[in-house]
Amino acid sequence: MPRTACHEPAAANREMEHLRADALFAPGAVPVHVNRPRHDGDVPLHDHDFLEIAVVLAGRALHRTVHGDEPLSAGDVIVLRPGQWHAYVAAHALELGNCCLGSAVLADELAWTASDPRLCVLTAPGGQGVLRLRLDAAARARVRTLLDAVRAEADAAGAGGRARQIGRAGQILGELAPALPAAARGDDAVGELVHAMARNPEHDWGLVAIARTLRCERATAVRRFRRVAGLPPMAWLTRRRAERAAVWLLTSALPVAEIGTRVGWRDPNHFARRFRGVFGVNPRAYRARGAGTLPAKADWVQW
Repeated sequence: MPRTACHEPAAANREMEHLRADALFAPGAVPVHVNRPRHDGDVPLHDHDFLEIAVVLAGRALHRTVHGDEPLSAGDVIVLRPGQWHAYVAAHALELGNCCLGSAVLADELAWTASDPRLCVLTAPGGQGVLRLRLDAAARARVRTLLDAVRAEADAAGAGGRARQIGRAGQILGELAPALPAAARGDDAVGELVHAMARNPEHDWGLVAIARTLRCERATAVRRFRRVAGLPPMAWLTRRRAERAAVWLLTSALPVAEIGTRVGWRDPNHFARRFRGVFGVNPRAYRARGAGTLPAKADWVQW
């Protein structure tokens, strides 16, 4: 039987729920998991420490991220890298096919995706944002078949079970590849740097230190970083800090100035300017706009 995890209602202060790989993947099991939830109403704010690919099979909803709400319908695909948060709002008969991939399988059997000119967009370390793709009816049907096959074999015993599940996960990624933009081939040193910056955005990163880490001139470091991450290093760091600050603004009662300090902006005025550059409003206005919009409680089963 598929593993299940019933989630308690969110707390009054709208604390975000963290879904962990060690609760999803059984010890020794293949770190590939598929579920087929159906949602009506609101699904609480949560994030993951694994890669999740959510394929909308039927129904509709609003998808909430740090960047606001976007409508979802059949054929939409949402890709959430580890650490990204989201929620579904006002779902109506929303049927999802969720494929969850643990970091172990991405680092081992599916490590080749990091050098694929399209799939590296999905699996690049420290990547930001929530990717949104669109599948036509034929591709959606093929993905549904693959998801059902992975789910059916989740607890199947016998030789070759791991290979079949990972192989089908690779096929699912292959179905998404045509909808992805082409990207530059991987750069391991930049990938490690992006991962470090994603883990510790509050660190006092700077171009001099980044260039020293990459062992090249600053202009070369900027070009290499942009090829991998899509933005120059300081612009990437600004977005990462702003996204982390947005989560705390919406899910905690921490003072605005303290949130700025936690993400690496110790001057409140500087924090306000940088945050406004990403979201179009200052941190206080962003918090006020989002206050009361996150579900305060829900009765649902994600897995």
